[in-house]
Amino acid sequence: MIKLLDTSMALLMWPVAFGLLSIGNGQVRTFWLESWPSTSSS
Repeated sequence: MIKLLDTSMALLMWPVAFGLLSIGNGQVRTFWLESWPSTSSS
């Protein structure tokens, strides 16, 4: 029960934390993406 709850919390928190990181480090992330050589052509 606790493991299931922990997994649910993790699944809910991951997108939120990732979103905050993306918003907080938007410029750094963009700079890193632009600086990093694109290995796959999209």
